[in-house]
Amino acid sequence: AYQLTRATSVDEAISEANALISRLPEDNGDSPVGVSCDLEIAGTEETSNEVIDAFCNTISNAGYPTGYYCGYYWNRDYINDTIKNKWHFWLSQYSDTQDAPAYIWQHSSSGSVAGIPGNCDINIVC
Repeated sequence: AYQLTRATSVDEAISEANALISRLPEDNGDSPVGVSCDLEIAGTEETSNEVIDAFCNTISNAGYPTGYYCGYYWNRDYINDTIKNKWHFWLSQYSDTQDAPAYIWQHSSSGSVAGIPGNCDINIVC
């Protein structure tokens, strides 16, 4: 599952995570649902890290694997090493080279899938 968040506080991040959990399947056994938090707020490094950690902790405590999604520069400039070492990172970087370690790398927006009109993002599990 994917959650775009505009949370600007820990309380908002927890609320958004709980709302998402209420819509996820209860049995997360054979086909586990992974949850990625896409943080797209203009904020400080401290706020970004607190929001990601609160969201991911809430999801993780409910039994779902989780991590965060953002672009290379946001990760480089705003995300601290504690978050980078604690949660899976889904890197959005449209490039021929991956410039940061990541669990998933979204490297192109020009993919195609039969039955879906237009372009699709292409991701690689690293």
